[in-house]
Amino acid sequence: MSTGNEQLTNRARNRQTETSKMQSLETSIPPPVTPQHGIKKGKLFVTDFTITIPGSNARNMAGQEPGPSKWLPMLIWVPMKVSLPSHPNYYKFAHKLSPGWLFGRPVDDSDIQYRSFRSNLLPLVVLSCAYLVTSSLQARLAPSPSSRVRFIALFSAFMITLLHGTSAIKIITLLALNYHVSKFPTSPLIRKLWPWLIISGNMMILFFNERWEGYKFESLHADLGVLDTYSGLLPRWHVSFNITMMRLVSFGLDYLWREPSDNTSPPTEYRKRVQTSAAEQDYSFINFMAYCLYPPLYIAGPIMTFNDFLWQV
Repeated sequence: MSTGNEQLTNRARNRQTETSKMQSLETSIPPPVTPQHGIKKGKLFVTDFTITIPGSNARNMAGQEPGPSKWLPMLIWVPMKVSLPSHPNYYKFAHKLSPGWLFGRPVDDSDIQYRSFRSNLLPLVVLSCAYLVTSSLQARLAPSPSSRVRFIALFSAFMITLLHGTSAIKIITLLALNYHVSKFPTSPLIRKLWPWLIISGNMMILFFNERWEGYKFESLHADLGVLDTYSGLLPRWHVSFNITMMRLVSFGLDYLWREPSDNTSPPTEYRKRVQTSAAEQDYSFINFMAYCLYPPLYIAGPIMTFNDFLWQV
């Protein structure tokens, strides 16, 4: 009898021990947490309950700093690996390669724009150095903003003549046409439609430039064909004009949307420079030309608005 009581007592103790272990295990397991992806409010999506997508918001919420980039070394290594003669696909593009100057390695000169830039790299470097030297001298001798703009405009005219030869006439003609269209007096009703006219008109110019490959003087008159013989260092002027077109649009919109301003000192913040209009007389052709053909940004950009450029000059 006593043996049976002891067995019942041991079973009860074992059950209590197992119950206490289960309770401690339940309390040690944290409750499920819904992943946060920067969603502050609104309904959740399926991915919020299944996977965690690492993003900038998630890192900031977790208080973690992003690790070093791992794709940059791969960006260098992968092109080198696939361009080796031992690569299985090398024979597919080997016929497009030209002899190079770096340890006998061939280069890809199939792109016309890149080939013209690479072939004239030394003259372009000399031109850049000439601009830096003359710009520094001008800043010391005549530091006024008006003198600075005149210098930029004159050097820009010299630069596009050297780069594009007689096609500089075409560029100046398109600049003058855009300038007068942008400043054409319009009624309040037409003024609302004028930005669309400027944008669509310049897009049509880009289309015609590409369609007729920058135009030929000979197509106007046979005697003008002699002007086509000097095409400069970069004959495809209409390729560089794609970026210039954005500056033409920026000038037109900044002029149409100008507002009276009583600022006596140039704004220092970027947003203020973009939003603050200049005086009416500052929207002149020489300022417009200096902005569109500014030498350091002419070939590859980047783009800045006319107001931003003028306040920095």
